[in-house]
Amino acid sequence: MRCMESVCSNIIDYLSSVGFKKWSRAYSRRRRYRMMTSNCAESVNSVFKDLRELPVATMLCSIGDVLQKWFYERSKVASTMKSHLTSLTENILHLEHEKSRRLLVDPISKIECQVTDGNQQFIVKLNVECCSW
Repeated sequence: MRCMESVCSNIIDYLSSVGFKKWSRAYSRRRRYRMMTSNCAESVNSVFKDLRELPVATMLCSIGDVLQKWFYERSKVASTMKSHLTSLTENILHLEHEKSRRLLVDPISKIECQVTDGNQQFIVKLNVECCSW
């Protein structure tokens, strides 16, 4: 947080107001790796939980089968992608691009711009990547 605050002084208030789950992976409510967990090890453990009851050789074979299936599914999806971004990210960028088309941007100087969105006006400082709210 201190690092972010050094870039933009009012960032801590803003991030606190939107809530940690919106920007912190640790507090995210999204499903990651098809499991509702907070890290990769927990995801893998939850998938292989039932396999622990099997004999070691059978368990290792089953783990190999699951991993093979995952890699195949992901490579199949990746081969049909038109860019390096996921479809979710592409959709988000498309929506944000559409929203940005209604913004009016007037340069103030080489490093500052005034951005108007309807009745709201903001000053964007490009050198510190900060915007007035």
